[in-house]
Amino acid sequence: TVTVHDEDETNKFQYKVIENSGFGADKFTMVRNNDGTGSLKIVQPLDYEDQLQSNGFRFRIQVNDKGEDNDNDKYHVAYSWVVVRLRDINDNKPQFERPNIEVAVYENAQIGKT
Repeated sequence: TVTVHDEDETNKFQYKVIENSGFGADKFTMVRNNDGTGSLKIVQPLDYEDQLQSNGFRFRIQVNDKGEDNDNDKYHVAYSWVVVRLRDINDNKPQFERPNIEVAVYENAQIGKT
């Protein structure tokens, strides 16, 4: 959740992810919550096993206090960097390369030896 402080009382906060502002900007959008705060919403799949994604994402977001179409008014727009770190879940179980493994062991093999 993103919270914004503004002394003006008649704000209509509008949030957005800045396109091409950094790695991962295309994977998220911003939504306005009922209480005026903003939240990141995932719009593309995330995968910790993807080597680039496992390092996380960094991109910019914007808020303006006049509603839509006021992105260029510097008195009503603020920006922030967002860093998103993925937490790995164990969604891939280990697998043997071969389903059946055969070994030969001498009958006089010593106990405890490999």
